[in-house]
Amino acid sequence: MPSAILSIESRNAAIIKKPKPVLKIHSTGGVLPISINTSKKSLFGSTLITRPPMIATNKNDNSTLPIISNANEILLEIIISPPPNILLYINLWNSSIIFIGNPDSKRREMRFADCFFRYLDYIRISKSLGTYRFTAAHGVLILREFGIHCISSIRSLNDSSIKKVYRSWEKSLSRSTIEKRLGIIKRVLKYSNLVIKGVTDFPVVKFKQKGFEVVPRCDLVKLMAYFNEMNLTPNDLTRYLVFMILFYTGVRSGELCAIKIANIDLYSCSVMLDHTKNGRPRVVFFDRAILDRLQLYIAVDPHRKFLFKDFRYNHEFCPDMVMAILRYATKKLKIGPIHPHMLRHTFATMLVENGCPLVPLQYVLGHSDPKTTEIYMHMSTGYLKKNYDMYSPKL
Repeated sequence: MPSAILSIESRNAAIIKKPKPVLKIHSTGGVLPISINTSKKSLFGSTLITRPPMIATNKNDNSTLPIISNANEILLEIIISPPPNILLYINLWNSSIIFIGNPDSKRREMRFADCFFRYLDYIRISKSLGTYRFTAAHGVLILREFGIHCISSIRSLNDSSIKKVYRSWEKSLSRSTIEKRLGIIKRVLKYSNLVIKGVTDFPVVKFKQKGFEVVPRCDLVKLMAYFNEMNLTPNDLTRYLVFMILFYTGVRSGELCAIKIANIDLYSCSVMLDHTKNGRPRVVFFDRAILDRLQLYIAVDPHRKFLFKDFRYNHEFCPDMVMAILRYATKKLKIGPIHPHMLRHTFATMLVENGCPLVPLQYVLGHSDPKTTEIYMHMSTGYLKKNYDMYSPKL
């Protein structure tokens, strides 16, 4: 029985909380009866294999094809049976295999999954980690939905098929989530230089921005008092500094967790952020009032890389822990729910109301586009009121 060489390329899908490594296998020819177990659910939901259950076997000992967890590019000689040029995706976590298609070797159709993974590689190299995770998480759910509606090749992606997907999403997803997923589909096609009528120009109704949520001043006073009364234990210092640095710097929760001790200048009370949303480093400043507790917190474990750490379980800090700290504090104080980005909006709004110009505000917030920063000036009633009092006509 002839053999074939399969080129196996490791991919990291980085699904929301935990990375899920995926192996992409493409055979270069040969024949093979298989026996891959597809009873478990795959990465894209229900398995998409339409042929009889198959298993790749090792040529030498006829055993099941081993799962490889750490591989960049590996060549395995295995015995395979029809069809040649088979494209599979293996989920290493449950050993399931997804069959995407079986085109003829001379006339192979382009698949949306191929386009997506090429685009994801581009995002991984050129964009931030947050953008990569966002794209990977939504992209996998898009591929699962495409599998349900039998959309595998680019040829099957058209006006009617995308409308079916859209109607399916409308039943369970918010409009903003649908817009995000449609945006990813359009960007994938654009990156592959593909124009599909009814898909690349699919109409999306942008919903109007009602305004930013800011923390009410009365709740802000309660929160400041609550965190100021905390003890000097490592866990309490963590909670105190998480809130204070969010409030005094306006950083995003991901940027907060990535602050390195080496990038903190205690003399000038500044922090250099080298892990940002747009990939551009920037410097932010904090109030000197938190300096003493910050020095105590660094001294707990001065050799650690990142400022924040979960000392209770000796884990690295993550945005979910930031949210948990704020959620516990609001329940304790019996005030409205607050998330980290509300503190960022509050910080920006207070700077605007105190007369901060647009350019430094844009730099501190880390906005690539000044139009994003201008929104704070348009939506801050305090800023508008101050300008009205200053320039309103007086008789």
